[in-house]
Amino acid sequence: IAGNGPLADELKEKVASLGLTNRITLPGSVKNVNELYARASVFVLPSNFEGTPNALLEAMQLKAAVIVSDASPGPLEVVEDNRTGLVFPVDNVAVLADKLSALIQDQGLREKLGDAAATKIREFQPAAVLSAWEEVIGIQPSTDTEL
Repeated sequence: IAGNGPLADELKEKVASLGLTNRITLPGSVKNVNELYARASVFVLPSNFEGTPNALLEAMQLKAAVIVSDASPGPLEVVEDNRTGLVFPVDNVAVLADKLSALIQDQGLREKLGDAAATKIREFQPAAVLSAWEEVIGIQPSTDTEL
């Protein structure tokens, strides 16, 4: 679990009290998060509110199977339940646990969702969206293919 926040110490205590320090790593702030994504096969975003989270997009690009809450429309623009990831009802820990368990137990499902996530995220690459932005702001399409 990467990052820092007001509950970091509480989370560390919980991991220790459950005897999971050898299975759960809490590195705090991480400069090169791609190293974590590259080692992870699952990414969970259980937020109560999100815009369009970069962390989710980065994880999807690196073929992580993702799980997001249905709390906000941002993540749901890229994660379609059982197609490009898994979606659970916000604050429903039991459903989140079931979906996480399913991914842990099924490598084929992880790979299928990870591949679909990476394919979906290609829609957001600069080459794919540049012409749409040019049309929206009313400029002629760019002939420069290097970004």
